[in-house]
Amino acid sequence: MWWLWVPIGGALLLRAAELIAVAQQASLANDLLLDSDLYAAMAQRVSNGDLLLGSEPFAVGPLYAYLLAFFRLVFGSSNVPVFVCQQTAGLLSVALIALLARKLASPMGACLAGLAFAAYAPAVLLECKILGESWALLAALGVTYFAQRGRMAWSGVSLGLACLLRPDLVLCIAIGTLYTLRPERASAGWWRRPGELSFSRCLRWTAPAICIVGLATARNWAVASEFVPVSSQVGITFYQGNNSRAEGTFSIPADFSGDKLTQEAEARSIAERSRGKRLTAREVNSHFMSQGIDYLSADVPRALGLFSHKFAYFLANAELSGEYVVSAERCLAVPLHGALTPFGLFLAFFVIGLRRARQKDPELLAWAGLFILGGLLTALIFFASSRYRLVAAAHLAIFVGAGWDELREQWPRPLTRPVLAGALLFALSWLPARQAMRFQAASELYNLGGKQYERGDYHDAIRYYLAARQVRTKDVDVHYNLAQAYAMVGDYASAARELTTVLELKPGAADAREYLRRYRAQAAEGTPATDAAALCDL
Repeated sequence: MWWLWVPIGGALLLRAAELIAVAQQASLANDLLLDSDLYAAMAQRVSNGDLLLGSEPFAVGPLYAYLLAFFRLVFGSSNVPVFVCQQTAGLLSVALIALLARKLASPMGACLAGLAFAAYAPAVLLECKILGESWALLAALGVTYFAQRGRMAWSGVSLGLACLLRPDLVLCIAIGTLYTLRPERASAGWWRRPGELSFSRCLRWTAPAICIVGLATARNWAVASEFVPVSSQVGITFYQGNNSRAEGTFSIPADFSGDKLTQEAEARSIAERSRGKRLTAREVNSHFMSQGIDYLSADVPRALGLFSHKFAYFLANAELSGEYVVSAERCLAVPLHGALTPFGLFLAFFVIGLRRARQKDPELLAWAGLFILGGLLTALIFFASSRYRLVAAAHLAIFVGAGWDELREQWPRPLTRPVLAGALLFALSWLPARQAMRFQAASELYNLGGKQYERGDYHDAIRYYLAARQVRTKDVDVHYNLAQAYAMVGDYASAARELTTVLELKPGAADAREYLRRYRAQAAEGTPATDAAALCDL
């Protein structure tokens, strides 16, 4: 079983180093007003006795809030024990990938499959965030593991739990239902000739999943008398990926602040102002769904271009997200530099090993394909994101071993069509989204600089703002906030220089003009300059 313990050991070493780095910087990135704050607020309400979480439909998948409340009850308010538990879930995910890969490949191939995903940066960094991604990933891999072993009921339970952690996985219930309806003897080619549908197996798999998701649906109906399967934010999320500012990744539409804690209230206010009447949560959701559809239908060529961007970003090595960007996180936690597996590697080995997987275990290929297809459809419907494609990446990693064995068998003449196709896909995966990734990394560091400023750590705030300025060179807010941070440490000359840039970009900024006059006067008194440097090079 060395092929199982080697990737687990490698994953453990990398995650231990990451945990130490996160603990040292006090989990600063979790202080951003994003999903982390929303889940923390929900967990606090559960801890205070509000077990149904208010009188509105769930805004996000609710299961992680209850898990977080349980962890806080057991371990206290520290995030570190929560991260340890999530890293344990990550180790189990690596083990499941190696076990599933062994069905298709040699022991060495299974080992490489586990190691490849153990060093996949989004999986590592999301385990140290107040987010449910690591648990959703484990549950999704459980779906494949149990289904491949014929335990359909347990597979359905795993899928139901995964949906309560990541509502977008509800899409996999619909796709999986169609697959489980196929005749039992799938290898005979059920899609080519008529046969009896397998209602029994479909029911064994679908019923547990629907029953578990139905708990959230029943709760939403009980508190709000509205039919909302899991989350009421589907329409808003759709609009975030399909509006005039959208480019294939997460975007903040006009009139939204981007604050997750106020997003629901902002959405209701915007929708009610547009409709001129009070709206229910479902009507608000429908309003933004319609807004997104109207935007796409108004200009079909533009919509096709947007979908092509989403598709390219889904296949790209660049890790894009609305919250956490790998290149920015590597500035905060050095061990992440050891998580080097590019997404394109999974794609390449999937293509190379596809023929072997079809021969060895077509059932496993089908179940893994369910989540790969689900991840792609989610990206196309909403937007491309590291979080949205994490489950797809894990299922692609299962085929690394099969691809490795295929290459080894073909050596020294491996230039077959699958190998050439995989190599081409790997090369293309490096091309798109480089600038988008740098901009999102700069945005995260800018937000973190604001947090440092609020805490009174002005020197650190300057370092974050300087890193963000490398990319957001014409962003008035970056220059303005950097000027104020310089002023707080007494470097008025640098503050005046930044405000001069602000006025060049925005001549009408009266407050910047007043601060510039004041800081120039103080700089003339000979105030010392700070030696702060950018946190990292983007």
